Amino acid sequence: MFIRSIQLRDWKAYASGQFDFPVPTKHKNVVLIGAKNGYGKTSLLEAIILGLYGRDGMHALARAVSSTSDEDKSYDEFMERALHAQALRQGRTSISIQIVLEDAIDRLKIVRKRHFTGSGKHRRADQEVTLFTGKDEEPVKAPGPRQSREDRDDYYRSQIARKFLPFHLTEFFLFDGERVQQLAKQQKADTVKAGVEGILGVQLLRVLQADLRAYA
Repeated sequence: MFIRSIQLRDWKAYASGQFDFPVPTKHKNVVLIGAKNGYGKTSLLEAIILGLYGRDGMHALARAVSSTSDEDKSYDEFMERALHAQALRQGRTSISIQIVLEDAIDRLKIVRKRHFTGSGKHRRADQEVTLFTGKDEEPVKAPGPRQSREDRDDYYRSQIARKFLPFHLTEFFLFDGERVQQLAKQQKADTVKAGVEGILGVQLLRVLQADLRAYA
């Protein structure tokens, strides 16, 4: 699948915004986004990554963008800074990111909402993620009875990874051009190693190994 569109509400400088991306072809399968400094390119990239992966995307975000100003901030701090400056004054207390993934036969819509208190504090426990599939946007439900929120989020995570891209490969496919220039000037054997291991599934096996040890 490829990213067909993203819709933003109260995300950073975007009180509202809709971006549609072209259908890739055999000879045109890379999307470049260009604008002057300060016109929201990095904010859009951050919205794509966090819209796809939620909190999991924070680690990928630090590696995918050229700015390091937010790397040391917590997820809550990042979200509180991401809320549009006029939102609270105008009575809006949430951020919404909607991403549509498509291919020739399928469609997946990801909707993430983050909620805040009246003073702008991130209400992490109240964040929402919903998946819809097909042209009729049927809600995606995790299999099994009485799924916990954690089980549901794990299932959604697996669906996005299977249909689009696992979050640990993000920096190889969704990235800031300035970041690539920086990496090209450095010895990044570890980055290449991480990418190869990600493609082979080694990182997922390590997570599974740790989970099995904890279970044992």
